[in-house]
Amino acid sequence: GLTNNLKGIYIEKPCGRCAFETRSMAEELLQRNVTFFPAYVSRAHERTQVLRKLLLEDKVLGDKVLSVQYTQIGSSFARGLQGVGDAIPWRLNAEYSGGGLILDMGCHILDRIDYLFGPISVKHREVHRKGGSSNSVYPSVEDYVWMTGTIGECNWSSVDSYGATLECMWDFSPGNHDEKDELIITGESGSVRMAGMGAGLPIEVYDAEKKLIRTLEFENPEHSAQPLIQAVVNEMRNVDTTSDGSLVRSPAKSANAARTADVLDAILGDYYGGRFDEFWKRESSWPGLRLES
Repeated sequence: GLTNNLKGIYIEKPCGRCAFETRSMAEELLQRNVTFFPAYVSRAHERTQVLRKLLLEDKVLGDKVLSVQYTQIGSSFARGLQGVGDAIPWRLNAEYSGGGLILDMGCHILDRIDYLFGPISVKHREVHRKGGSSNSVYPSVEDYVWMTGTIGECNWSSVDSYGATLECMWDFSPGNHDEKDELIITGESGSVRMAGMGAGLPIEVYDAEKKLIRTLEFENPEHSAQPLIQAVVNEMRNVDTTSDGSLVRSPAKSANAARTADVLDAILGDYYGGRFDEFWKRESSWPGLRLES
């Protein structure tokens, strides 16, 4: 009954604990003619929109992207990692979050790659629980993820990226003192480097000889979600133009939420022995835990 009088609904990413839940929500809302807005907020950030322009109009990488690489070491960007007593924080409890911090943080990176370049096809993956060997209270979810893949064909990419290689690594295990957060996009005639997380961090543009030729600075929005929420409001109100430069349509919809959920399942499936059921209720059967024991 909740959706009977709704025009749209804004759902925190990654929306479901697995692709089945995300796609089920999307299908139910579609049947009820309710627009599904997933909270993939980085799509609407100014620096993401500027990067789209750099790729599409300024051609800073040339006519084709060759590779995308992302590395995150450490978890300082994550919130709410302090449990109560011996309780595991909800973000690290598969029953509530669907897995480890890749569901909370890595999904933003995967979704932004989808937005800028096209759909992701996972090729290889390694998923581990590095930090649990000496800590019996340590969460059972994964804390290390490495994956490779390729970018598929689509009609929404900022630049031709079909066939580009993708390599991502997230290491959220404890004891990482030298944290890192770097996204590198390499094209035929240059490259771009930027932090993956954070709305106000700069974009650096390099030429083919890896010489820095341009740095673009940004300010943090008052709230990280504000630009996307404004775009959702503008779309719901059928606004055609805005005086503040905000987007008139939300760049985040159910289709991209479903694609990102599919990628997460493809990466994490082996660790959990599949993500097509209530896997959070059968922790003792997770192959990833047996391999770490």
